[in-house]
Amino acid sequence: SGMATAYDGLGRKPDAIEFYTLALLLDRKQAVPLTKRAWSYLLHGTKLAKTDFEEAVKANPNNPDTLIGLAYACSQLDQFEEAQKYVGQSLSLAREQAKDPKVGAQAWVLFHNAATVYAQIYDRLRTNEKITTEQKDQLGFAFKCKKVRSIIIKFTKQFCLITIKIFTNPLTSVSKVSSF
Repeated sequence: SGMATAYDGLGRKPDAIEFYTLALLLDRKQAVPLTKRAWSYLLHGTKLAKTDFEEAVKANPNNPDTLIGLAYACSQLDQFEEAQKYVGQSLSLAREQAKDPKVGAQAWVLFHNAATVYAQIYDRLRTNEKITTEQKDQLGFAFKCKKVRSIIIKFTKQFCLITIKIFTNPLTSVSKVSSF
């Protein structure tokens, strides 16, 4: 998996996919290589990405990054209800992880990714020719107002609470600040 990560970092997605696949030959139920290969597939084949994300969720259902990836793949395939379901599951896990002092402020990316996927769903809804204008308005309004705003508000509150903890107890939080 190290070679795959190196190729991925160099932007050599086909080579990365090949090495992630080789890593999976040893153990098909490894969530990390499945998730990373799926993210690489998103650039070249959304259906393949969705399959890998689904397998990674089976291997580790408590990984919010994998659920966000699955939500994104579903949104790219115009499976909006499924996408919304997986973003919701990811947010539930993100909220729990944000409470963990070991994770702390680093959990912000989980909330950011969820808001980004919701924004992409909203954008795809606006441009989808299969959906009537009335449906677009209803769905788009729901996604735009209820989801993205609530995620941003919840994230901002969580981030403020974490920031207050860091400043009120700086000695125990120095490692979090430097890793943030």
